[in-house]
Amino acid sequence: METNMDKKILVAYATYYGTTREVAEAVAKTINTHGYDVDVISACEVHDVSHYDAVIIGSAIRGGKIHTDVLHFLEDHEAELSLVPVAYFVCCMTMHDDNPDSRYMAEGYLAEVFNKISKVKPVSIGYFGGVLELKRLDWLARLVVKALRAPEGDYRNWDAIIHWSEEVAETM
Repeated sequence: METNMDKKILVAYATYYGTTREVAEAVAKTINTHGYDVDVISACEVHDVSHYDAVIIGSAIRGGKIHTDVLHFLEDHEAELSLVPVAYFVCCMTMHDDNPDSRYMAEGYLAEVFNKISKVKPVSIGYFGGVLELKRLDWLARLVVKALRAPEGDYRNWDAIIHWSEEVAETM
């Protein structure tokens, strides 16, 4: 009889400033408590997904776009990913306030993924707030953020992240 310990799960992520990596690590830690063997690896460093029983893919969003490392990862591994359960999560400032309008906007960020990578059907999608610290941004991004009057802060809802991770663990 196969147990969760026999199942290997990959959490692949792409981040700009570390926020999405931290969420990926929290997702992996939660899923690991369900007995799964979990690897957390930057999407650009993953070369083979064939030995994983499930894959969770996390992306930072910038300018309304999925991180290019995630798009390349999905394009490179689409055939293998179509054979196993896959879940997505995104970290974006749009979700600094989780309401129907912000969720609708965040869902739109994944449209590019669904259009390009039609064989991979996610079992779940998590939408999480991000972190905005002006000191972490380059001068151009800082200028844009100031012009938009975007609120600085850490908008990750760790309870929501853990709850989503628990649900994902049940579907894997």
